[in-house]
Amino acid sequence: MNNKTLTILLTSAILVLVVGVVASNYAQERAIDQSKIPEKMENGKEFQRWITNLKKHMDLEADEFRLKEKNEVFNSAYLSIVSVEDEDAYNNHLALLAQYEDLDKVRFSPNEYQFLDYRHEVRGINTRGEPYQPNNVYYHALREDKIFDTLILSCREDANCFFDRGFFLDNHTFVISEFARPIEKKDLEEGNYEECLLDEVCTYTIKLHMFDLLNSARLVYESNEYELDLSSLVDRF
Repeated sequence: MNNKTLTILLTSAILVLVVGVVASNYAQERAIDQSKIPEKMENGKEFQRWITNLKKHMDLEADEFRLKEKNEVFNSAYLSIVSVEDEDAYNNHLALLAQYEDLDKVRFSPNEYQFLDYRHEVRGINTRGEPYQPNNVYYHALREDKIFDTLILSCREDANCFFDRGFFLDNHTFVISEFARPIEKKDLEEGNYEECLLDEVCTYTIKLHMFDLLNSARLVYESNEYELDLSSLVDRF
């Protein structure tokens, strides 16, 4: 093998190696980025308002949230979907928009056809004929030619859970923030945990439930752990 051929082979090998390293680094960067909350959420006005308020009371940073799980958006057991051509359903939809528009702890989408109700009280009736509880978030929407009505999210009261905020990033994406003790579901079901009252200092994490309706996905991002007296924060949310 002459020197010219050897030089060409070595140059080709180096190029292949460089391209491989660059591609590997790019893939790793994408994997890291995807584990964090999306820029669309972090840069949004509502998210910035939410985290700025919490920073007054705790040392919280957007970068600490990491993707914990990914689920389907809707639970079919509670979901009602009706055509907008159903006149009674459409009139009921309009009545609900008017009824909820001025309520505290109810947030509307930019197009004002959808809302989230995360009030901390017993209210309304779900599709099973049961009242919504303080640990339930109710979602109602007109999307294209369908009217959606459902319990969109529920959390475990035995984990001291508390939904402190709900907000829309756009007409297809919304976020619900939750404080809860980081107890595994299995331990909750088996009672394998120590009780801690709301007015005691307990270990909590914050979860950001991002609902991506276009892709039918709910992505859950979780923060670091914090020692908090949740009752002292509730009135500041």
